[in-house]
Amino acid sequence: MSNSEERATRNRFDQIAIFLLIAGLNLAGCQMTNQHATMPPSQDISSTNDLLRISRELDMPKYAGIVSAIDYHQGDYPIRSTVSHKRFNDNLLKEYLGNLETVCVLVRNETVSPARAYEELGYEMEKTWCNHDVQEYIYDARKAANQSTDAIDSYRAFEEFAKYCLVKDNKTCVDMDKAQIVEQQ
Repeated sequence: MSNSEERATRNRFDQIAIFLLIAGLNLAGCQMTNQHATMPPSQDISSTNDLLRISRELDMPKYAGIVSAIDYHQGDYPIRSTVSHKRFNDNLLKEYLGNLETVCVLVRNETVSPARAYEELGYEMEKTWCNHDVQEYIYDARKAANQSTDAIDSYRAFEEFAKYCLVKDNKTCVDMDKAQIVEQQ
């Protein structure tokens, strides 16, 4: 075999080797992309566990009364204790709303998908947001926070996500009340 034939053969082998290398890299890239898409990150699993933990906590007997008062009544149903009505104290309402706010912050930070949170707690978010006493409590919390030096966005994530859920269901708080009236008949 002459030098020119030997160089041509070596050149072909080099071209084939480069082609195979590129094809192998493409295949590896496709496999990594596919693996990433089918295996959720551990953070997603952890956040989903947080969502389910909070959902289970809201199902505990501690919150049964407040959940019933909100879920089975119209938005004007009083849930806060007053001088004339013994309902639920503000500490229990604060804990309850704190759990909902935590879920909404996870959604806002994109560690829990809105679809997943909506599926798990969307109705609860809508009904709670539409309760007048809840909105009054949130207004009071925001007013108090703005008077302090470490003002926070009191329940802002909860408000945003509850409104998102209402829009997703194409409803308003008035619609939620109308549906409640129909259910009671």
